[in-house]
Amino acid sequence: MKRFFNTAGPCKADIHHVLPPLTRGQPWLVNALAYEACFRMAEGKERTRAVTAELLRQAAENLILRRDTHLDQLVDKLREPRVRRVLQPILAGEVLAQDVSDDDVQYVIDLGLLRREPGRAPSVANDIYKEVVPRALNPISGVNAQRKIGPCLDFIAQHAHFAH
Repeated sequence: MKRFFNTAGPCKADIHHVLPPLTRGQPWLVNALAYEACFRMAEGKERTRAVTAELLRQAAENLILRRDTHLDQLVDKLREPRVRRVLQPILAGEVLAQDVSDDDVQYVIDLGLLRREPGRAPSVANDIYKEVVPRALNPISGVNAQRKIGPCLDFIAQHAHFAH
């Protein structure tokens, strides 16, 4: 089966290995990624240059950093305790706690944040969300982050005179 990426310019074959993991077919992400790569980024606007995997990766990073509406709405959902209870252990590579209900897991799947493949544990829906979710959860769970980094900062402050 031939695959096509709809742009006015040529495409390198390697993008067909990058696009599916980045978006997993999520319609908003596919469209936003294509628009970013082909119409917003200077490299993509130049129609004599091919759309490459690297261009798509940079477009994805731009979307993540800019946190467009769709991504911003997802981040808002991360404030819900039931969503955090499901996502935080998955991101840490841990098993879901016993108190996490199947309804909560299904809710996060229905939001599009997780996907479940037969015979496998739920995982983050796509590579873009794998970047967005941890970045967004860090400020939300800042107390835990402060607890972990606090001793490091104390050590650096106590021993900074050795750097001179």
